Amino acid sequence: MTDIKYTRLVLGKDIELDSGPFVHIPTIKEMMDLKDREFGNYSGPFTRSIRELFSYSAEVDQIEEQFPSLWEAAQDEQMDAACGPLFGAPLLSTAFIQGFAYWMRKDVSEFDRMSNGKFINKQLNLVIDQEFFNDFCHVITACTVVEKDMDLIAPKDMSKTQRSLWDKLYKGRLRKLEKNQTELGDKILILSVASGGSFKFSDIENLTYYQFECLLRAHLEREVTDRTFAIYTAYKFDTKDMKFEDWTEKVGLVKTT
Repeated sequence: MTDIKYTRLVLGKDIELDSGPFVHIPTIKEMMDLKDREFGNYSGPFTRSIRELFSYSAEVDQIEEQFPSLWEAAQDEQMDAACGPLFGAPLLSTAFIQGFAYWMRKDVSEFDRMSNGKFINKQLNLVIDQEFFNDFCHVITACTVVEKDMDLIAPKDMSKTQRSLWDKLYKGRLRKLEKNQTELGDKILILSVASGGSFKFSDIENLTYYQFECLLRAHLEREVTDRTFAIYTAYKFDTKDMKFEDWTEKVGLVKTT
């Protein structure tokens, strides 16, 4: 498994996989140059799970048992066809190829799928098997700072009554997420304002997505600390039992587990 060097990542460096190829870390501008949902289609096949994708189904336990990951799903003809449209492609295996090409900065035509289900890029002298795929998922999850929303992932081994309740909760949570979801443009504005204008829009577009997420979270954490300090020093509040933490003790590089 590739060791993620987070210091290099926050400095905007690409990630070299243990197997040799580089994964390019896109800037905000590069992401904005993509068509609607393209970035999600290129990253989703490597950051989403079977359980997450099929939590709406009453058969999610059985589906996950048969196909523990998207790699296994791509080996099955029916699942390959069923999962592809979730990522804007006719087949899941096609979505894999499009994702590999995007992140490695190669042309889609350079990748082929072999009869044994593996993928190959002759120019890179690269064979993509399940071990490589798992490593690739690990890297893409790290550089895109993906965190699972456990509220949208179905619990295992639910009874019929629990499943009925879950279905209602799931639909409600999904509607709430779609309604209140913060778009990238909103986050860009928040970072510019939270930084007191230190980061202009022209500066932000040159940040990698990982740099952007780390800076945004750090500025918001510092803002919370500043508010707490304002309360702490206000004469009309009893603060003798308050514990004040410096923001530098709480801010760090975002790391996935």
